[in-house]
Amino acid sequence: MLAQIKGEGPVSYLNNGNPILPTVYVESGYYRDGTLYLDLVNTVGASLISLEANSTKHEGANRENFLQLLPLDSSKTRETVAWNVGYLFDAGFSLTNNLGGGTDVLYFADGPWGVDFERGTGVSAPLFNTFEEVGYNLVQNELHLERRAQFSGNLKNYVSVYRMLRPGNGAADLSDYNQLEFEASLAGFNEKVVTLVSDSIEEWHNQFKITVPVQSAGMQSYWVDFADFRSLAGGLIRSEDIVSVTFSVVGDQNTFQAVQLELDNLNFTKNGKTISLSELADQQYGLNVYPNPMSYSTFINLNVPASGQVEIQLLDLSGKLVDQQKITGLVSGAQTLQYAVPAPVPNGVYLMKVGGQGQWKSQRVIVRR
Repeated sequence: MLAQIKGEGPVSYLNNGNPILPTVYVESGYYRDGTLYLDLVNTVGASLISLEANSTKHEGANRENFLQLLPLDSSKTRETVAWNVGYLFDAGFSLTNNLGGGTDVLYFADGPWGVDFERGTGVSAPLFNTFEEVGYNLVQNELHLERRAQFSGNLKNYVSVYRMLRPGNGAADLSDYNQLEFEASLAGFNEKVVTLVSDSIEEWHNQFKITVPVQSAGMQSYWVDFADFRSLAGGLIRSEDIVSVTFSVVGDQNTFQAVQLELDNLNFTKNGKTISLSELADQQYGLNVYPNPMSYSTFINLNVPASGQVEIQLLDLSGKLVDQQKITGLVSGAQTLQYAVPAPVPNGVYLMKVGGQGQWKSQRVIVRR
């Protein structure tokens, strides 16, 4: 959880509208693994604080009230206390001391799980749930995102389940990490698109993505290096201002198909490969196809140099043209095209070429049904 108290984190610091600080108050703090660490200022030599909280354990849970008494060292004016609150999504709490002098009122929250889809037209009978954290064996120098999310429904277009890293769409600096690991199950489809959403990238098609094939319909562990994420705009992934991790499943755009996606134990680690200068050069291809592997359809992000027509060619490894489609009425600039894979095209590896008038971009693609 990436919540902090006051400071530079996502937590709002409140004092009941009273401009006078209480005699014992929280100067800063943070949450980790079921414990709130509070940096207290004790101006009167209080020996006990009373903490009254109202909290939820996950995004859809009912609010619960609880009270905690914590001893203080009355000889210290500054002290850090550990408050074992258990795993929480958010909490509002007030702090009073045994010598009086006002109440400090504070709030903290974690980044929420959420879901995005086109209701009715793109997804029918949607069901989205979150579940409270049950505990995870934390590893040193890893960042764990708490709680589990599950989505089910009938999918035609797309569904994206996302985990915000901070509340209020706040960005987090992940430059100390180079790998995302997670557990996932996906039934009904055979790949998911993982996107690390950067706050400084305005266009969605320029965000850094990777298509992850499904190993099994059951819960499996996955590891994705930052170096393997790709953007239409090229360049290196911007890990210093990530706002969310998004998991998308794309349908065939024509028929509804049952889908169930579950995600748990997201961690950022230092176990991935580093990004070299040669890999940076390889990313300047100006074409992004996702999902890839593709089953029935895929999306193509590209920069169209001039208004008019774009041609999509699919060639097998011998260079034989197996499909050709033309899309007209385009305007210049960044475009997202949809390509439907013809039913006769067998599973395999192909070269997709997109362009026209002597300007072509290409990418290796995989058809797998």
